[in-house]
Amino acid sequence: MGEVGRDQTLTLSRVAFTTKNEADRQQKIKIANSYYSRFDNIRYGPGVVDNGMIRELPREQTLDELAGNVLIGSPQEMTDRLGPYADLGIDRVILNTNFGCDAQETLDSIQLFAEEVMPHFTDGLVTVTPE
Repeated sequence: MGEVGRDQTLTLSRVAFTTKNEADRQQKIKIANSYYSRFDNIRYGPGVVDNGMIRELPREQTLDELAGNVLIGSPQEMTDRLGPYADLGIDRVILNTNFGCDAQETLDSIQLFAEEVMPHFTDGLVTVTPE
């Protein structure tokens, strides 16, 4: 857009988690699936609640499909998956790490992301904000 778009930014929000290994990645994908099964119940489904807790309902999306739609993976996987967004001109990425994981694990994930992923995007193309 040249000068007209000089002050415009593009922001993308994604569920994300930086994992330590493949077993951790698989566990976090299952937790994300549980989150979405409750979200779908309330947003698109019947809104079933049991004793104050939103009931998980079956989902049509497979775990493999979900894994392709969220940013959950090792620091290298995160770097590889964020790169195309930078190439497309995405200026900011909001990482939603609040989908049901343990608080300390979430903090560790954010730190791992800051130490091992963010340095690949220090040229100003991408600003990442944990949510």
